[in-house]
Amino acid sequence: MTLLEATRKRINELCNANNMNINQLAIASGINPSTIRSIFKVIKKSSIF
Repeated sequence: MTLLEATRKRINELCNANNMNINQLAIASGINPSTIRSIFKVIKKSSIF
């Protein structure tokens, strides 16, 4: 498991334990919601051959 996967898992655990969505958790934590959303954003890497 990568650090990013572990972070995503922990954020989901916190949301479920506190019955919150990602935006609510971010606001309660004092973090900009877009910061947490960017953790969940899938970035596709294209390879050029």
